[in-house]
Amino acid sequence: MPTKKPSKKKTRKRSGHYCRVCGRRRADEKFSGKGHADHICKDCAKEQQAKCKKKRKIAASPQAENNFFDDLPTSSLPEELIENVFQAEHVRIERIVSTGQSSLSDFWYDQTEGEWVILLRGGATLEFQREKQMLHLAPGDYVYIPPHQKHRVFSTSKKQTTVWLAVFVKQLQNGETPMSSAVNRRTHSSLTLQIQFRHQ
Repeated sequence: MPTKKPSKKKTRKRSGHYCRVCGRRRADEKFSGKGHADHICKDCAKEQQAKCKKKRKIAASPQAENNFFDDLPTSSLPEELIENVFQAEHVRIERIVSTGQSSLSDFWYDQTEGEWVILLRGGATLEFQREKQMLHLAPGDYVYIPPHQKHRVFSTSKKQTTVWLAVFVKQLQNGETPMSSAVNRRTHSSLTLQIQFRHQ
């Protein structure tokens, strides 16, 4: 008696094509001829082209002429290097570079301007006369010093170059600076009324 051969199950071929970028199976019309061969749908190809165009535009853009960390000293300086990088009617911005300098033991800064200063590199310790307070600054720490708050640089790092960015603001007619009035609204204790810095 003749035996019947087992019938093969017919598998349905899935329609469309797989895009290796977005991971979707999409209709054939969503692919160009080259995209079909590369397994990239038209939408993903268009997005990749836009990204490449953006990268080329960025690469072709001119770089800023000045960098805050340009021309830093590679050895110790006899005194701090202070450079005026910007000045307007009521504002002055300085770059201060220290290589282990500190204020004389009997010297105190007594400034007519408010000073907001941030330490970008290195390390330093400030001393405030009235509060008898030492304040250590690490990279990223900043402090606002109101006008006539006597202070001095107790120490700066001798192991690495210390870079400060200092913003000096002239007093307004009411005796405040724009910066001090903003700081005073945010502070709560008598000490933080005078000193505002990131790490509480």
